[in-house]
Amino acid sequence: MSIQDLAAQVWSHREFHSELERASEGHLHRALQVESLFSFDLQFEQMSRLLNAASILAASNDEQHRSAAYKICSIAIDSLASQEFGTQIAEAASLILTRIGNFPAERFLNDRVGSTEGLLGKLWLETESHRESNTVKLASGVFETFTDFQIRLWRSLEKGNATAITAPTSSGKSYVLQRFLVSKVAENGDFIAVYIVPTRALISQVAAAITSVLREIDVSECGVSVVPLAREDLGMSNGIYVLTQERLQLLLEHDPGIPIDLLVVDEAQLLSEGSRGVVLHTVLERVRAGQGSAQFLFGTPAVKNLDVFSGCFGITDYEEITTSDTSVAQNLIGLNSTDLNRNQVQITAKINGEFQGIGERSVPVELFGDNKQKLAVLSWWFGQKSQSIVYFDGQAGCEDVAAKIADLNDEFSESENSEKEYRENLAKFVEDHLHPQYVLASCIRAGTAFHFGNLPTLLRKGLEEAFSENVLTHIVCTTTLLHGVNLPAKNMFMLNPTKGGDEPLSPVEFWNLAGRAGRLGKEFEGNVFLIDYDKWDSKPLEDDREVEITPTIFQAIKERYPEFLGFIRDHDVGSGQEEVLENVFVKLFNDFRRGRLGSTLSKSPVELPHGIEDELAREFASINEGLEVPVHISERHINISVFRVEEMYSYLSKRIDEKEPAELIPKHPLSEGVYESYLRLFKRIHNHFECRPKQDKAHTFFARQAVDWMRGYPLPRIIDSALNHRRSNTSREPKIGTVVREVLRTIENDLRFRYVKYTSCYIDLLLQVLEEKGLNDLATQVPSIPLYLELGASSNTMVNLIGLGLSRTTAEVLADKAANKSMDRQQTQRWLRRRPLDQMDIPDICRREIDGIILQS
Repeated sequence: MSIQDLAAQVWSHREFHSELERASEGHLHRALQVESLFSFDLQFEQMSRLLNAASILAASNDEQHRSAAYKICSIAIDSLASQEFGTQIAEAASLILTRIGNFPAERFLNDRVGSTEGLLGKLWLETESHRESNTVKLASGVFETFTDFQIRLWRSLEKGNATAITAPTSSGKSYVLQRFLVSKVAENGDFIAVYIVPTRALISQVAAAITSVLREIDVSECGVSVVPLAREDLGMSNGIYVLTQERLQLLLEHDPGIPIDLLVVDEAQLLSEGSRGVVLHTVLERVRAGQGSAQFLFGTPAVKNLDVFSGCFGITDYEEITTSDTSVAQNLIGLNSTDLNRNQVQITAKINGEFQGIGERSVPVELFGDNKQKLAVLSWWFGQKSQSIVYFDGQAGCEDVAAKIADLNDEFSESENSEKEYRENLAKFVEDHLHPQYVLASCIRAGTAFHFGNLPTLLRKGLEEAFSENVLTHIVCTTTLLHGVNLPAKNMFMLNPTKGGDEPLSPVEFWNLAGRAGRLGKEFEGNVFLIDYDKWDSKPLEDDREVEITPTIFQAIKERYPEFLGFIRDHDVGSGQEEVLENVFVKLFNDFRRGRLGSTLSKSPVELPHGIEDELAREFASINEGLEVPVHISERHINISVFRVEEMYSYLSKRIDEKEPAELIPKHPLSEGVYESYLRLFKRIHNHFECRPKQDKAHTFFARQAVDWMRGYPLPRIIDSALNHRRSNTSREPKIGTVVREVLRTIENDLRFRYVKYTSCYIDLLLQVLEEKGLNDLATQVPSIPLYLELGASSNTMVNLIGLGLSRTTAEVLADKAANKSMDRQQTQRWLRRRPLDQMDIPDICRREIDGIILQS
């Protein structure tokens, strides 16, 4: 009888499932300190039977069998402290983890209970052979032992073919991708890799992780850049760029011939999500066309049709890697409030596919109908003994929930002196580098925090470090968690989760969040707490975890074709009013101008309307007849309607003959009289790109914010400026939290996104007009406004500090102390290495970041 047949026989026994169910109930009963009428004491004989079954199931190819084996292992390990036969249990658990191929969990077990040497003997050959087959040699002789899924992924990547991966959040795919990327760069002297992340919030996190791997395997001759500058500007012959799709677009403009050898697309399912999906699609096509030898790696959490990537980009040598295995077990636990007793919570857990009653537990604070109050109380009470993430949609709501948890911590919890000191330093940093009255500082002092994408990079990193080091017990998060932010914890709490206001999370998004519960190498399982699940607007547990994705380009044509035709026939729609249709229009129109419209449409994974190619070709031909803007410019600006680009082009061509040409050139942000120059620039953008009414005055606000931001002013100064602006326009005193959120939103959504794309297009058009008028000598006077807006810096010294990998906050602190504001990259590196940092008044969080950069360089 084969091991597969034996596993199937074990699985078919009703007694096995009954015993596993009772063991699971007892395990959760102890872990949650549930008040119950029943006894769930687990006898050693029962545990032995389950462990014997698990040792067989662990060798099965069936993922359900392996999952059950891991669950039994987790339960057994939990009972070690209360069992007389702890050594035998630990040895059995070690065997099971080895057979499953979860060597990181096995290492964690050995760290916790000591080496399980009892496995030596008959089983030694089996375990060591499996361990050896899962071990790879990285650069500098460093060895890494992966899980079974991870080693399968690694071996696929080694072949050099394009690979698409779909795996749960906690499977460790990003861990493998980052190590493979670093190994390839370390092996080759002129290797360029690009790691695409979906949001700016992820850039610093991934860059830090890659830098950590470089140090771990002792690779010094490799640069890591988070800014889209050409290799020559960075002095980087080989290295790794960590960029969003928008920044990759800028890099391809600054360095058109860059030979990209390896391209990692993390969260590749975003190809189907709105206007940014069109940008991602376009830049991937461009890399594919210009660097045909580049190896593409697509990572997704739960996609059925992985072949969509090979189809869209014409990739032939292609491999798909799929798994539903997770590296940690996850308990789905229901917390159900009742109106009869507002201090009592009924607890259920999903066991054997169904929610079953576990018992009840008293809560020291009454629960009311307010969701934020209920979420705060229950996440505090059930999560106070371990690290907990609380999900809430909306930044203001996050602040409120975090403040409520902080109140409960202040009232009921005591913290160690070392924690108080750490928290105080971090809170002081918030006061000094964000705003002294922002609620985040008081939350941190009470051991909790909130986390969303618009917070400054260094502050987010500081919060994540404090959380991982158990200094903070709870972090309340928004949808940043949906896009790959690596912030796992023991517990995840959700109450009727939504996104974008009132849209329920999809099943894929729900499981993406749930996957944050449980930290590989730090615990064997995580808890997902579902509060009042029966009252949720959607039931993600009942729906399919996997989805088929359709790239936005084809999705919009299929589902909104009449609306799309109406959009392209209306030449007066302002840019940004219909972003999805606008981006799809420009993408397909550029394809038409290059003679590849038919090729693009033929790659659609879904059936498109009949006769669409001919109809669009007629529409585009008519549009093209009236355009004068060069095709290479419209291709560089796929997120701005060609009608708006043409209008700005006509305006500049006419205006340059009527006025002094220099008037059209924005001044460098550090120049005198710069505000008036940007008033004119932003007004042109509003008039000709966005088609705002002539009487609109928004440019007066945004120009001031942009100048302050590009000059590298600290955030408290920018926030105070916005606060004074609000005071001058209202009789009521503005709320600090509201102003802080609005400023951070303006910086991220307007300055670093909307105005980056508009100023980039404006400058390209201006340079085109200067060339046509024979005024090429003036081109050197045009500053890099898009880069300055993206970075929030315009002095060479501060730009190069950010280019080295420092956050804007740290770069601003250092640049303020430098006498030379015009240092190039090499001068900046030398200055940074020779400065006596311990004698400078620099926050600890900044100093740690600087130390990391110095070690890297």
